[in-house]
Amino acid sequence: MEQNTASAKEFEVYVKKSIHRSFRRMGMAVGGVVLAVVLFVQFGMSPLMSSLYYNPAKTEILETKSGDITYQTSYSQIEVDFHVYAELSLPCKSCDNVQAFSNGYGNYQILISPVISFGTKRGTTTAGQIRKGKLELYNPDYLQGGPANYFVGYGLNRDRDFVSQMKENVIEEDGELTIYNRWFYGTLEDGKAAIDELEDDHTMYQAYVSFDRPKTFTEVNEIMDSLKEQDVWPSLVWVAVYGSEDGGEVVGYACDAPQALAPVAWNEKYPELTLYEKDGYDDADYEKAEQKLQDESVMTQHLVSMLRYMGDQHKFVNMMEEYTSSIFDKSIADYIEENGISSYGFVCIATKADMLKMLEMDDIIGIVPESWN
Repeated sequence: MEQNTASAKEFEVYVKKSIHRSFRRMGMAVGGVVLAVVLFVQFGMSPLMSSLYYNPAKTEILETKSGDITYQTSYSQIEVDFHVYAELSLPCKSCDNVQAFSNGYGNYQILISPVISFGTKRGTTTAGQIRKGKLELYNPDYLQGGPANYFVGYGLNRDRDFVSQMKENVIEEDGELTIYNRWFYGTLEDGKAAIDELEDDHTMYQAYVSFDRPKTFTEVNEIMDSLKEQDVWPSLVWVAVYGSEDGGEVVGYACDAPQALAPVAWNEKYPELTLYEKDGYDDADYEKAEQKLQDESVMTQHLVSMLRYMGDQHKFVNMMEEYTSSIFDKSIADYIEENGISSYGFVCIATKADMLKMLEMDDIIGIVPESWN
């Protein structure tokens, strides 16, 4: 009897130990699963979620050597995309600095800061956030380019001079004027009066300058040289280019200082996307890039490559769709590649005095000034 009792107690102890071991094993298994889930959420889900959406913080770091010194140049995704986008469609904003800071799970903070200012007027810094591929800027007007009808030639026949067409589209009946011009001011006289009424100070304006007829690449450069001869030095000059027969899309390129838009290696797929031949700053390379600004074939290719690059950035373009319209449609790149560069005007930063001197030139017939910020 005592033997049976001892055996029963031993069996009871064995069962309890087995149960305890089972619970410990189960606890360790559950704990392992929980830990794995926590680690995945903390370290795995964020990169996975981020990979599904536009990642502005993705960065490529390149090393270049100059003698015994090694330099590092970094290109973030949004920096490259924004600089190309801005040069194509945001006059006078292609020099701004763009930064992105990851908040995880496809969410980012972005900061667009001007690096160039004039006089006592600073360009506006704007910030915003990208949440799972959706852009929200705290100053949404920042990405709005100028309206197409800021240029006189919008909607006019490209085969005839714009002055005669402007006059033909103003009809006087019974002492009242009926204006059919689409230009912002309607008549050239009204446009000139608007410039005259500006304050005589050193305020800087973003000036939309219209030519009297479409100009070739060479003619545009000659106009820029002529302005300098008259001691007019417009800044951040951006040349508006026909992207179709009717010129309905406002697209162009910066012709002031050449910008390092992207890694040089990307020129293999997009020739002359960046006008530089080296990553990192080099005086000789900068001079070569400046010379390219005067080369029509190079600048045509530069413009076409920017458009084609932008057309391939589907996530970025989708994010910017409320701003971009159809500006990166393949047909625009095809048109410019086939027809070359033909311009109806340019945009620059200038004073009232500069604009009045511009209007004295036969090649320039109208200017729309806008507050520069």
